[in-house]
Amino acid sequence: MAIEIENWLTDLENAMLALYGDISDARRLACLSTFIGDEGKSVINNLSDTQKDTYEHLKQALTEHYRSSINVTVERHKFNNMCQDAGEHIDLFVTKLRTQAVKCKFVVEQTHRYMNEADPPVEQTIRLQTDISEEFIRDRLVCGIYNQATRAKLLRERDLTLQSAVQNIKAVETANNHVKNLFNQKPVAIDKIGKHHGKSNKNSSSNFKPQSNCSGGDRFKTPKTGECGRCGGPKHSRSQCPAAKAICHECKLVGHYGKKCRTKKLHELHQDSAVSTSNDYAVNDNLFMGLLISSNTQSNAATCD
Repeated sequence: MAIEIENWLTDLENAMLALYGDISDARRLACLSTFIGDEGKSVINNLSDTQKDTYEHLKQALTEHYRSSINVTVERHKFNNMCQDAGEHIDLFVTKLRTQAVKCKFVVEQTHRYMNEADPPVEQTIRLQTDISEEFIRDRLVCGIYNQATRAKLLRERDLTLQSAVQNIKAVETANNHVKNLFNQKPVAIDKIGKHHGKSNKNSSSNFKPQSNCSGGDRFKTPKTGECGRCGGPKHSRSQCPAAKAICHECKLVGHYGKKCRTKKLHELHQDSAVSTSNDYAVNDNLFMGLLISSNTQSNAATCD
């Protein structure tokens, strides 16, 4: 490949300069022919004498030979499908784009003809190549960047250059890293503010769940005080309770009197809890600040007067 042979030739010239200093053209040509390897030697043997008579001629012939093996259409297809990976630094992505752009031959060739000052005048031709790879790298950078919000910002910019695009992306990446570091710190959260009614908040109204079934079963077992939970009379068995077949006028269920209806009491208790919660800020009482949650400390209740 052309990019590989050019890099190898540059390394060879640096090595010759470091080891031998300023040497003759014949010695440079001998070094190139010796160190290029078996494949390169086969290419050199197939060149004409005028292509390998000097170091510069041989260098140019080798570069053109390997450049002709590049399929520009394939290389540009690879270039146009390059995208930044998640977490990949923008400098690394731009380096990949530059490396691939060298293989794509993003150049514009221009031919200029003019008449020289000879007598008679002779037409001369000059061919110029303008490298426009910077524009293609800028466009691929905008299209292939991972962050869609940053892409939208770049598309709104007028007269966007590759340098300004890289600067904007770096600024966004730096800001995102700062925000990420802030969120990685140990959070301290306050769950809620409510009235502090004891050592813990486990029995607050927010955790209260009323029973769904209001008749029969364990709901109306005889309380430990000796009072029947169905009729309100002295303690006795369920079969002897006068309210065993009575219909409650509160919940319309069978098995207890209205005065002992727990559905009514649960409803009133729930309403009282809701009213108490809504008036927390108006009551001159201690305010419960919830639990301060931290990964390294135990939960503690905090109050303020």
